[in-house]
This record gives sequence, C-alpha cells and structure tokens, in this order.
Amino acid sequence: MVNQALDSNKLRKLLAIDLDGTLLTDDKKITGKTLYCLHEVKKYGAKICIATARTFDSAKRVTDCYNLDLPIICSNGALIKESLSLNEYHLVTIKSKDAEQLIEHANEMNIPISFYTEKDWYINKVTQSFESYGKRNNIKACLINKAQDLQDLRILKIMFRGNHEEMEEVERWSKKNNLELNLIYSDDCCIDITHKDASKGNALKKLAEIFGYKKQEIIV
Repeated sequence: MVNQALDSNKLRKLLAIDLDGTLLTDDKKITGKTLYCLHEVKKYGAKICIATARTFDSAKRVTDCYNLDLPIICSNGALIKESLSLNEYHLVTIKSKDAEQLIEHANEMNIPISFYTEKDWYINKVTQSFESYGKRNNIKACLINKAQDLQDLRILKIMFRGNHEEMEEVERWSKKNNLELNLIYSDDCCIDITHKDASKGNALKKLAEIFGYKKQEIIV
C-alpha cells in the first residue's frame, strides 16, 4: 500500500511524529504495520524525527526497542539529539534563577513540581501520582527540597501538577515575575515549562535548517 502511494522519485521530506497518542498505541507500542510504513517512507528518502514532551532517555527507550535510528526532539523542544550516535544538535536549558524561584513558589503553595534533565527526574515531594508515574515509566525520582539543589543541573523541563486553579495561579505568578519561560498546559491539571525559546516548533525549524529542508518539505 505504501509502495503504491509513492512513485520512483525520492521523498524530499522531513517527517516529525509525536510519540504518546500518535505513534504509540494506548499500551505504548508501535504496531507492526506502522513500523513497516516508517521503514518504507525512510527507504524512499524521507527523514523521520520524533517530537515529544518526554525526556531523551524515555524517548530513546522506545526507539531502541524498535531499532530506530533518528533524531529525537525531546522535552518539548529543549533538546535535539540522535537516538543512536547521540550527536547533540540543539539545547536550551532553563536558567537556574528561574528554576530556583519555581521550586520556592511550589513549596510555598505546597504543590508537587518535577524537574527534568536529559536523564534524571527530580521532585520536591513524594506523592501517589509521582509514584504511579515512576512505575509506569520505569524511572525513579530524586527528592530535592531547596533551591540550592538545582544550581548545577541542566534543567530542560519543569512540570507543575495540581488542580486547575493552582495551575492558573502558577501561570499568573510566572508572568508577574517576568520569568523567561514557556508554559504549556498538557491538561487542566498539569503545566509543562521550558525556556521561553524552547518549543517543538522552534526545534523542528532548527533541525530543518541543519539538514537543509525548506518549510514546504516538512510534515508534522
């Protein structure tokens, strides 16, 4: 079927695909049919990349499972890195002072907050939600409770989780304090936070520039 849709010309395209809710099924797998299509499209010349909110290590566990050699846009665009060669193309980290203010504010509000580096996951308090998340994703959190613990970390993404009113308050507080951050609601009770210049769109633009793709040659 894929062969019928493609002629003999090479596909000069950059194809960006999310993982959860897109490439993966509900049980976090790639179907055989989807995997076949990915290999066929790549064979005809398209370049495929992953674009996900996951950390690099979390996304890499998926690509390693299916032997996929491709660039990974991860942490909502804060990092671009090759799955196998580990070549790093792009990195935008959150400023330490902004991260320190966020954990202080979270502690004052008594709400959970997560900090993600390329490999590790840090939390300010142990909750049932965090424990469930860790078991589902086979990762263990490191507990921190003061701003000084964040000083030497390359923080790519921060996540607030609480009720909707708390999330709205976090957003208002961030804007009031002029933090250099980009806030995205992943749902009503969760905000993903990156540096203001980090986004999947910006990262995809950067990747297209690196490999010489025009805007009209990008598929998302």
